[in-house]
Amino acid sequence: MGMFLTHVFGKENPLEISCQQYPWQTFMERSGQNWYDDLSTSIELVKAAGFNRFEPLIESKEYLQDLMPLLKNLICPSIYVNSVLHTNQKKNESIAEVLEIARLCKPLGTEIVVTNPSPIQWGGMEDKSDGALMIQAEALDRLGRELRKLDMQLAYHNHDSEMRNSAREFHHMMLATDPHNVKLCLDAHWIYRGAGNSSVALFDI
Repeated sequence: MGMFLTHVFGKENPLEISCQQYPWQTFMERSGQNWYDDLSTSIELVKAAGFNRFEPLIESKEYLQDLMPLLKNLICPSIYVNSVLHTNQKKNESIAEVLEIARLCKPLGTEIVVTNPSPIQWGGMEDKSDGALMIQAEALDRLGRELRKLDMQLAYHNHDSEMRNSAREFHHMMLATDPHNVKLCLDAHWIYRGAGNSSVALFDI
């Protein structure tokens, strides 16, 4: 997550700069504000800072419906959507929800769907079993395969919990999925932090 530069060279074209929603939430919270209190004002702050591309963090279809009318003059080449893929009870519902959100985002110019499969508990220390990791990898691959049918690409994102236990969750998601279906949204900080502040581990990945 964070800020991305997309290549546009030439005197007649402005530099296209894309920013993710999460840093804005963080900066606003530090100054006692809340991104969600007034979405119109929040989006205008993004535009006023010079960004013309934006990656929203879509927590629900309802949030997307509130946000879409405000995204005029902003292209959303990518979106960030959480998912729950490590249980047979939740994976089908979660895949269907992500696909529905992806279809709704097509008019925004969205080509990449970034997802971080949710942990057992946010902030918790419980790790997924081997069985849960196999279920999750299969579901992640299926989600990517379905997104390709929409001419979209799935990108896997991780936090620090996936780096525990020799990074077995991170590595299994990369090795047990088809690279045509699942790409990597590499977050340098989370990999560095999750590997015990190791630049060696980061550059190896």
